[in-house]
Amino acid sequence: INDIADDMNYYIGTLIVSRQDNLFEVVDGQQRLTSLYLLLNCLGYEVKNTLTFACREKSNYTLQNIQDLLQMNRSKLDMERIEPGIQNGINVILQEINKFSKEQFCDKLSRVVVYRIEVPKNTDLNRYFEIMNTRGEQLEQHDILKATMMGYLTDEKDKAIFQRQQG
Repeated sequence: INDIADDMNYYIGTLIVSRQDNLFEVVDGQQRLTSLYLLLNCLGYEVKNTLTFACREKSNYTLQNIQDLLQMNRSKLDMERIEPGIQNGINVILQEINKFSKEQFCDKLSRVVVYRIEVPKNTDLNRYFEIMNTRGEQLEQHDILKATMMGYLTDEKDKAIFQRQQG
C-alpha cells in the first residue's frame, strides 16, 4: 500500500494462471490475488466471491463471510472457522487505507498493474509451480512484453495462435 506512487504505475507482479473450462486456476500469485481481493472488499466494493482455495476450509469460510467480518457481525460468524492470517491482513489493510481518503486511495490503486500469464494447455501445474518457486528468478522482460501484447488481443482464437507461436 505504501509503495504505490502517486504519479506512476506500480507493477505488483504476475498472476500465473491455467484455464480450466471457464475458470482460471491460480498457479502462482495466490497471495497477490488474495491481497487485492481483500483490499477491494475493505474499500467497500462489491466483489464477486469466486476466490476459493483447495483444501483450505478456514480460508474459504473467511472469504465467504468477509462482509460480516468487515462489519464486525461476529454473532453471525463461527470465529473458530475464521482464518487468522486473512483476518490479520484485513486489519492491516484497514489501518493503512484509513491514512487516505477513499478517492485518493482509489486513484493510487488505479495505477497498480498485474500481469496475467496463462500457461499452455496440458502443462503439469505441480511441476510448473515447483520450478517457478525454486528458481528464485523474476519474470524475463520478454514474458512481460508477451503478456502486454496478449492484452491487446480480444479474439480467443488470436490469443491461442499467439500463445502457440510464442511458445
